[in-house]
Amino acid sequence: MNISLISLRYAKALLNYAQQNSVDYIVYLAMKDVAKCFFVLPEMHTVIDNPVVSADNKIKLLSAAAGANRCDVLDDFFRLVFKNERGGQLQKMALKYIDIYREKNNINLVKLTIAHDINEAEIDRIRNLILNTKGGTVEFELVKDERILGGFIIEYDSTRFDSSVAKQLSMLKNEVLHNLINN
Repeated sequence: MNISLISLRYAKALLNYAQQNSVDYIVYLAMKDVAKCFFVLPEMHTVIDNPVVSADNKIKLLSAAAGANRCDVLDDFFRLVFKNERGGQLQKMALKYIDIYREKNNINLVKLTIAHDINEAEIDRIRNLILNTKGGTVEFELVKDERILGGFIIEYDSTRFDSSVAKQLSMLKNEVLHNLINN
């Protein structure tokens, strides 16, 4: 069976179970933490895939990754995953859960890249701009990247607004080169 389909089915089942227990938002936060741990600590894959490590120890590791958002529903889910020998797909399940939850609750993920610190008023201004365009709620991923020199880059869905100084300098450079070549 297709791994993506398996991950999707488990994620949907987890969402239904979490909703029945009124902890779907808590599980959402936990799955964000778990998914982040898989990205930040590639060793997690090694431990989760290791047949020598007991399922109980793997569940303890995942519960620790879930942090303060750990709950019994999540522990039950992890037990089911390991009982069915699907631990290798846990990262994909976490990512699918996050996607499904966001879609169901009309949460727009917006990546905002800035060169320097930004105040809350500016973030609120950007949030309102996106809310007026998309509706729902906005969840920010704030990334600092000094290489853009100034300004900002906003990314959501398949849309990218690049208002960075680096982009403007690049466009100016290309225009100057174009004019030099054509004159």
